[in-house]
Amino acid sequence: MRRYYLFLLACCLSFVTMGQEAPYVDGEIIIITDGSQPEAIVNEFSSINGVQTQLSIKQTISNDLSTWLLKFDFNQISHEAMLAKIRTSSKIKAAQFNHYIDDRAVPNDPQFGSQWHHIDGSDNDIDTDLAWDVTTGGTTPNGDNIVVCVIETQGANWAHTDLIANHWTNSGEIPNNGVDDDGNGYVDDFDGWNVTNNSDNINPGGHGTAVSGMIGARGNNGNGGAGVNWDVDVMQVQMGGITESNVLAAYAYAFTMRNLYNTSGGTQGAFVVATNASWGIDNGNP
Repeated sequence: MRRYYLFLLACCLSFVTMGQEAPYVDGEIIIITDGSQPEAIVNEFSSINGVQTQLSIKQTISNDLSTWLLKFDFNQISHEAMLAKIRTSSKIKAAQFNHYIDDRAVPNDPQFGSQWHHIDGSDNDIDTDLAWDVTTGGTTPNGDNIVVCVIETQGANWAHTDLIANHWTNSGEIPNNGVDDDGNGYVDDFDGWNVTNNSDNINPGGHGTAVSGMIGARGNNGNGGAGVNWDVDVMQVQMGGITESNVLAAYAYAFTMRNLYNTSGGTQGAFVVATNASWGIDNGNP
């Protein structure tokens, strides 16, 4: 899982669009260190060639993975000069601008809500019914609850009547007691995690609701439609603004929960097997 996260970060760190840099947030740089604390980087580059950079820590993306978001005064020093200097530090493993990500919109086709993707006479489908002859979801042979993490900008209505039975909750956390009960670094993350407000308050986004339904609407319950998996835990993570720092912070939660599952022998965390992301960078060249 750590290698997967670093691969994701490496892809983000190398996106370039058609000969020019993708748009990025002014005055922000994402760093991953060799384990050094970000304060050391801030002190090292508080002044460059006599110019006060106003460099500071804006966000902790992941303590476990030594990843932070820094901000600086781009009116005092150019983006290119600031990034180039930070990359010279022996404490830095990677550094980049905080690029904007493009949200993938729901198509406006009038029959989009029809579930022809399961079974279609013209075979324009994924033949879900053939898989259902074997399994409709559930647990692994070892009894692990299978978890799919949905990462959305606007959240999802996990309390929907066809989703609530498959909504993932953190069994190691007591909701709303102001304590990090499972010691995973997230306080009261019972219903998932919202990167923007550091809580488990997930907004009822329409796109995320549709995606969650495609993945795991409860099947064979006489209500609504059926997901590809009738019985699966759908973890909700809301990342808010679509920048790379928020993307990494969102994936850090899924990583943390899977890593906690691995290191605790399955007694804590979540057996996250896949993530869904309906956003990206157009014309990216990783």
